[in-house]
Amino acid sequence: MNMTGKSNYLSPKELGDSFERRVMRAFERMNYVLVQKNQWNRNYALDKDKASKREYDLVMFNTADYQFYIIECKAHYKPANYVRLEQLAEFSRKLMNHNGTSARRVMVTDTDFTRRARKYAEKNNILLVNGKELERIERKGQTGVLLTNRIVRAGLEHLVRGLMKNYFRNGGG
Repeated sequence: MNMTGKSNYLSPKELGDSFERRVMRAFERMNYVLVQKNQWNRNYALDKDKASKREYDLVMFNTADYQFYIIECKAHYKPANYVRLEQLAEFSRKLMNHNGTSARRVMVTDTDFTRRARKYAEKNNILLVNGKELERIERKGQTGVLLTNRIVRAGLEHLVRGLMKNYFRNGGG
């Protein structure tokens, strides 16, 4: 407890939100611009999936390759907690329910992935970024790119969102 009577520990939601911000900042260093954060969608395959809604942690647009990326963030904060096959399969189902096959799929963790999860990702065209790779991205320190991304996002965010709507509406092609 601190002097205000509140716990010094963050809730799982606060830890997850913090990790999402960390991932977003790291990807901004690589010419990505945030389009949407924590996007909720209705599930369109109710017979295949019991969940009523699906969330995408980050939807980003890469200004270098003009491609949309749906990014799932999995923070574990303990080196022994790897992302398992089941978590990757759930992410893949989310994407199928929102025409996500037209966007690149990325899962980022602060730890690593099990061997089965890596095999599944390879078969299902999901890019994986583990904790070591994320730290490498963060160390690049391309502050000029960060500043440019913030300027672009501030001035062209509405344009990127419009492009994204058309992109998904037309099946990503």
